[in-house]
Amino acid sequence: MSGTVNPDQKKNIHELDEQDIENIKEMLADYVKETGSKKGEKILSDPDTWLSKFRKLEPAEYTMMHARIRRYESEGWNEKESQLMAFNEAIEEVR
Repeated sequence: MSGTVNPDQKKNIHELDEQDIENIKEMLADYVKETGSKKGEKILSDPDTWLSKFRKLEPAEYTMMHARIRRYESEGWNEKESQLMAFNEAIEEVR
């Protein structure tokens, strides 16, 4: 990866998953439609090449919440229940 990254944030840099890629394509298509961006058109013309260069920087707290949600889901709770339980767990840590 080129560029400068805060050393404390390096552990929060992740590859894009399929949902990230679809979201970026959709946002970029909307942006190109609204602005006529040539760079956007170039990326959309070869998304496999260009989007492979993208990374996401995810705040540590966000990563932690996702881990908690996945843990509850693996215990058999549904998505909404898992989100609520993870949120409540995080709130308890702050108190």
